[in-house]
Amino acid sequence: MTHRKVDVRSSVASMTYDRLGEDGVKETGPANHRKVIQPGTDEELILHGYKSSACKAFLFYLMTLVSLGMFYLISYWKPHWGLYWKRRKCSLSEADALFLKDSDGQTHVVLVKSETVEAGFPSKYVIFSQCVSSTSIGVQNGASESTHLTEPHHRGVRYFFFQHIKYMWVPEKISFVRVYGYDHSTPISSLLNDFRGFTLQEQMQRQQLYGHNVISVEVKSYGHLLITEILNPFYVFQIASILLWSFDEYYLYATCIFIVSCLSIIVSLYETHKQSQSLHDMVEASNTSTVSVLRSTPDKTTVEVEIITADLVPGDIVVLPSTGCTMPCDAVLISGNAIVNESMLTGESIPVTKTPVTVSEENEIYSVEKHKRHTLFCGTSVIQTRYYGNAQVLAVVVRTGFSTAKGELVRSILYPRPLDFKFYKDAMKFIIFLFFIASIGMSYSVYVYILHKEGFTKTVIRTLDIVTIVVPPSLPAAMTVGTYYAQSRLKKKGIFCISPPRICVSGKTKLVCFDKTGTLTEDGLEVWGVLGIEGSKLGPPIMNVSSIHYTSPLVAALATCHSLTYLNGQLTGDPLDVKMFEATKWVPYEIGIVRQFPFSSSTQRMSVMVRKLGQQHMDLYAKGAPEVIQSLCQPESLPKDLGSVLTQYTVQGFRVIALAHRTLQTKLLWHAAQRIPRDQVECDLTFLGLLILQNMLKPETTPVICKLQYANIRTVMVTGDNMLTAISVARDCGMIGATDRVLVAKVTPPAPDHPPSLIFEPADTPDIIAQPSSSVNCGSVNVEVSNPKYHLAVNGKAWALICQHFQDHIPRIIAHGTVFARMSPDQKTQLVEELQAIDYIVAMCGDGANDCGALKTAHVGISLSEAEASVAAPFTSHTNNIECVPHIVCEGRCALTTNFSVFKYMALYSIIQFVSVLILYSAYTNLSDPQFLYIDLFIVTVLAVFMGYTGPSLELVVQKPLGNLLGAINLLSILSQIFLVILFQVIAYFYLLKQPWFEPNKPTESGKEDNVVSWETATIFYVSSFQYLTLCVTYSPGQPFRKSMFTNVWLTISLFTMTATTLLMLLCPWSWLMDLMQIKHDSNSYLMFRIALLLIAATHFVISLSTEHIIAHNSTLKKCFQWLRCKREPKNRYKTVLRDVDEDPNWPPVGTPLYGY
Repeated sequence: MTHRKVDVRSSVASMTYDRLGEDGVKETGPANHRKVIQPGTDEELILHGYKSSACKAFLFYLMTLVSLGMFYLISYWKPHWGLYWKRRKCSLSEADALFLKDSDGQTHVVLVKSETVEAGFPSKYVIFSQCVSSTSIGVQNGASESTHLTEPHHRGVRYFFFQHIKYMWVPEKISFVRVYGYDHSTPISSLLNDFRGFTLQEQMQRQQLYGHNVISVEVKSYGHLLITEILNPFYVFQIASILLWSFDEYYLYATCIFIVSCLSIIVSLYETHKQSQSLHDMVEASNTSTVSVLRSTPDKTTVEVEIITADLVPGDIVVLPSTGCTMPCDAVLISGNAIVNESMLTGESIPVTKTPVTVSEENEIYSVEKHKRHTLFCGTSVIQTRYYGNAQVLAVVVRTGFSTAKGELVRSILYPRPLDFKFYKDAMKFIIFLFFIASIGMSYSVYVYILHKEGFTKTVIRTLDIVTIVVPPSLPAAMTVGTYYAQSRLKKKGIFCISPPRICVSGKTKLVCFDKTGTLTEDGLEVWGVLGIEGSKLGPPIMNVSSIHYTSPLVAALATCHSLTYLNGQLTGDPLDVKMFEATKWVPYEIGIVRQFPFSSSTQRMSVMVRKLGQQHMDLYAKGAPEVIQSLCQPESLPKDLGSVLTQYTVQGFRVIALAHRTLQTKLLWHAAQRIPRDQVECDLTFLGLLILQNMLKPETTPVICKLQYANIRTVMVTGDNMLTAISVARDCGMIGATDRVLVAKVTPPAPDHPPSLIFEPADTPDIIAQPSSSVNCGSVNVEVSNPKYHLAVNGKAWALICQHFQDHIPRIIAHGTVFARMSPDQKTQLVEELQAIDYIVAMCGDGANDCGALKTAHVGISLSEAEASVAAPFTSHTNNIECVPHIVCEGRCALTTNFSVFKYMALYSIIQFVSVLILYSAYTNLSDPQFLYIDLFIVTVLAVFMGYTGPSLELVVQKPLGNLLGAINLLSILSQIFLVILFQVIAYFYLLKQPWFEPNKPTESGKEDNVVSWETATIFYVSSFQYLTLCVTYSPGQPFRKSMFTNVWLTISLFTMTATTLLMLLCPWSWLMDLMQIKHDSNSYLMFRIALLLIAATHFVISLSTEHIIAHNSTLKKCFQWLRCKREPKNRYKTVLRDVDEDPNWPPVGTPLYGY
């Protein structure tokens, strides 16, 4: 279908609806210029409307012409400036371009598109306008006068795309809104009853609304990439510098820099194109397959047709083949079951069973997270489908394209959240400071050349040359050299990083959150035994489960309450279910599973409805977290010692699962069983016993935890497992010391007669799980929380209540919290955000889909899974244990130290050359072309590249690297070295002036080249060359964050070679070498002068090295700076929180509850 494009903005402007602002005040025109959509979410956008202005556009292009393209370049670098220069503000209803500001503060410019639609298009998006014939007299408010003719209404829509998501104009709301599929505000009843297959016309209209179902990553051509790269400010500055050097006849130097820049561009283009192609290939395969859907016919029947997946739209009914397929969209099962491999999203290779939504849920609103067990996600593999009889397995498409789970994953890769790291901001500020220094030098140059009566062209060229000296074009690249080497070393260790700036952030890590199962402990579980009920108590553990008679309800529960299936003759499913079933050694005794209620992290349980062969009634078996199953059981069926026995096993680190049973009514038939709500059968259960499973720590876990704690990096466990099991594992791995006390948060929700309360109880109290929190009396518990050390433990239910009723106390709880159990995926993410709010640099290490949100949110997300979903985490380790964590932290510390060192070295390099040039300008000369080339390429560039090659220290230490480039210590380091550089260059220059044989350089006639072969040039060249070498050694720190400089073979060889070459030119001036370098020389004279220059350089070396050592390693100096700045409060909020907690005798509330609101 083709759609004619029209401009409907003018018709929108004349519409008759009221334009009400957010405050309900009537707005007109530009008054509706700004709008906030999706406020308070990660997708919040602030919109500002602009429309074309012929006058402003003319002025812009005129200024572009006058400025030789500079205005266009600036608008390219700053699109929102260009928007303001070329357009004028207007209401959103008239806008043809929008200025956007996202939730991260980033700004964007997008164009608003318009097109016509046909009847049947969703009316809330449609804008009506009339085309009036030439005989019409006028139109007012959409109503024409009787004397003119009208054509039919034009139906138009307006929209824009932002990061592959479509936003449509909704006239009723006077705003743009995101276009959702049926994953928002759609009742389950609608999914079950309202979709029977679209007609072809309906499908095409929805495709116009939602777009094609493709996840496509554009691979830009090399030509496009080349233009983009060249227009980068860095390369624009390079090109301008090369042109300037060419005008100044530094042809050799300009040619070399041009070649190096070309090589850099070629490498950059190749890497960028390769990465884009790799991502494109990963997502493109699913865009070309076919799928079967139901289509409505004119006679109201449905037929099954095959279409390409790109034509799928939300609301389509997909027919899933029995042999399986790869899902091309997100869809909800409405009939039949499906066995799905979701390893692409979760990293778990175990297939999961998806069940259809039922009428028992029809009053619920569909939610992807809540109804995950019914949802088939894009990119996952459907292995097998099942349905009773010959009926089809059907699913309703709810999301397509970039709105799907896979699309969101690709978007997170294409548009990563910006990294707010102080180093890069400080670096930009320092570069601006260098520009200020350059302006001073330019002023001095103008003064000198006017004083010398030089020509205008030479004065301008030499003045602008100061900018390229003070702000070297290679400075931005030098800022990342340490990161590049660290990324390469991590890759060799099987750790891959998709966000290199995060490497530096990892060097400042102060806290690491760990998932438990599969991260700290082994993936697999072993059945240790079961405990049945004997009388009113739990019996002794039965180690051999198969010894229990097969007719026992306990054995039936173990054999049926699972989601296992046979695939290719092999039992597959959750490893826990496999171990549980195999432990029964099931005999041929037929039990049919009528219906499954799958496990979910929100319910913390699963159950099955079964019928034994020959019986008239059905049974229900349930398993899950003991505290959940306990709440569903009849109180009289609970053993009296449940709490004490449960505590006995969980504190030893065992994983405990409770089992229960219920006999259902005889009149419950199969069809009724498929429709009955879950909560109607999962009640009044009879407690059967406990299943005890053993989960061992990985051998690498404890050494890594100890290493992190030795480095004063906090370790926190965030798990979905049982509280006491998590505490036991935390003790076993060293997170909690052997003598440390653990206090568990108990929160009572508000009731009509009392407010919510918070109290902490010792973790080894027997009734901590078995009894409701409101009945626990802890008034007599006396816990010394100051000695020994204490840790707080919180479960998911308590965390939710704390966030709701005790928000002011969250910082105190998380500052001492070590174990967070029974946490849902959203709660894990929320915890990470709260830790970040009190200024912790947080790393998160996990292995499954439950951790994906937290991995993305953390400053340093480390995934131990190779699933595609893990790509969204900045780091992915192919070694399935936590040894990667200290490797990443060590590399981060090394990269941060290296980047600081290289940046300071490059800054000092520019200052050295700046001072040298200004001294020589005053002496009517300058460095020669070969001298510039020797310094810039053979000394500075080589050394700056190899400085970052030094590897990280293998030991994590308590000290953390400096993270503030403009901090007092770093500034003092830079300023002191600048002072020494100027001092020793001036000393050398005045020492030359005092020599009896010295004859000052004479100014050349106007229009002639400077005499660069002079004693002034030679002296400054020798001294400055040694200064570059000196500062390389000064800014090449070793321990505690890096290995010794001498382990860096390439840097050592380079330093030795450059030092030897410079010494050779100074002490043994061979004529051919001096002529090549254009250096003034006399082989037979002035030896003592040369030795004196060497002594000046050696003195500078000693003083420079000593000064840096004193500044970098002097704690007293740091305290002095803090005193001078009147710093009384800690910089990080968590330190303030810890101090306040230590000073508060009533925290934590152990004997007396704390009441909330």
